[in-house]
Amino acid sequence: MKAKKNGLKIMHVDVRFTRTSKIADYFIQIRPGTDIAFLGAIINYVIQNHKYDEQYIRLHTNAYYLINPAFSFDDGIFSGYDEKARKYDMTTWQYQSTPTANL
Repeated sequence: MKAKKNGLKIMHVDVRFTRTSKIADYFIQIRPGTDIAFLGAIINYVIQNHKYDEQYIRLHTNAYYLINPAFSFDDGIFSGYDEKARKYDMTTWQYQSTPTANL
């Protein structure tokens, strides 16, 4: 509530209307099961519009690392699957050894 008093807009995303919804500036009611799609859309917006703290990402996350180029996901199967043994060799699942310069 302190943040709202200082001018911050509150957005509440939920399937049901609650007390938080009542005080929120924006209430976005989503259907059950659509939360991951909604979150994906928010993440896409943040990335596309550079609405993130680049210094924080550099220092505190692994977002600047790239997945091994040999990694793949085809027809619902990750790379390294041995059909006879019915097990995965996860060596292609590792990050590249050097981070990338751009996000």
